Amino acid sequence: MKINEKPTIYGVKTGETIHYIGKTIRESNNGDITRSLISNRSKNERLNNLFKDHEDVVIEPIKVVECDEWYDEKLSEVVQKHAQHHPLVNAQWMLDGKRGPEYWRGKTRDAHTLKRLSESKYIKVCQYDNKGKLVKIWNGAKEAAIQIFGDYSLDNTHGKSDLYNALRATSMKSSFKMGSYWFRVADMEKHFGLVPTKLNLSVILAKEKQRKRASRMSQNPATHARRATVIQYNKEGEEINSYDNTSHCAFELKIGLTTVQRICRGQTINSNYVLKFGPKVLQPLNPIYGSYKIEIKKHVKPPKVEMTSKTTTPVLHFKGNVLLRTYEGGVVEAVKKLGFSEYKVRKLCRTRQVVNNRRLEFGEKKTVLTPRFKS
Repeated sequence: MKINEKPTIYGVKTGETIHYIGKTIRESNNGDITRSLISNRSKNERLNNLFKDHEDVVIEPIKVVECDEWYDEKLSEVVQKHAQHHPLVNAQWMLDGKRGPEYWRGKTRDAHTLKRLSESKYIKVCQYDNKGKLVKIWNGAKEAAIQIFGDYSLDNTHGKSDLYNALRATSMKSSFKMGSYWFRVADMEKHFGLVPTKLNLSVILAKEKQRKRASRMSQNPATHARRATVIQYNKEGEEINSYDNTSHCAFELKIGLTTVQRICRGQTINSNYVLKFGPKVLQPLNPIYGSYKIEIKKHVKPPKVEMTSKTTTPVLHFKGNVLLRTYEGGVVEAVKKLGFSEYKVRKLCRTRQVVNNRRLEFGEKKTVLTPRFKS
């Protein structure tokens, strides 16, 4: 590795156009460039794209200079603009001094050059009033800073104004200066596709507030919240207990959380509990009480019932000619009620014999449905 006493300015060329310049003070023994912006082109997207998109890209020395000459005003300006990703069209002009009033004195720039200069040199800005209505599109931020703000100044070739702070702002409040909202035209076209004549400030401010809240919540998650206490009264209206919240009340009284909430809201009247919401206090978000789960009795299914049909012949019991009662169960029921044997009951019904002024007869046959339970 050798160190050059005189730094060399190198250029990246495609054909006759120099897109980029850089310097080096060190070269390897085989002449490769090191310790320069060119050698780190992989870190520079614009420079790296040149090598990808062109086959005739070459790196060649442009000028050998003294160390002090490298910091010449023109060269430092090129380097500074390149660091800001300025679209350099022909860096050789910088080396030849073809910029500045002396070169262009008495000469006229064509329309294409003027357009490129305005695009690269001037930042178009748009001005909206406090109701979101477009006031004016300025051709340059410098012009607006001079005419509206009146605080434009030059500090080491950099313009300074409160307008530039408004354009760099990330909130609507910070972009509001001198009674107007200020935005870059390029940013508005990128977001809306054009420069709108009217902004819906209420929607924009609401979305901004939502984004800020989401960002704040993600950075500082909430651990406490304001929750209403619950106060319990007796039937005379005297306070007997107080609970931290509805969950605490449900746990202590061993009743459902929904029941507590409905009683406190007055949606349900319960003769056992008189509950009302108390003042709100700051409480931890994490639950500190167990949850009371109401025990629900299992539903016991009734046994299955199967109806069966049975044909019986009722027995009619008369006293004289008056029907005393009817034994729907037939002979079996008559045997139980009268105390006679089955044989005697059947014989009395067939013969219609009168015993003690009473007689028995068979009635008409009936089909009766009787339930039979399944196990």
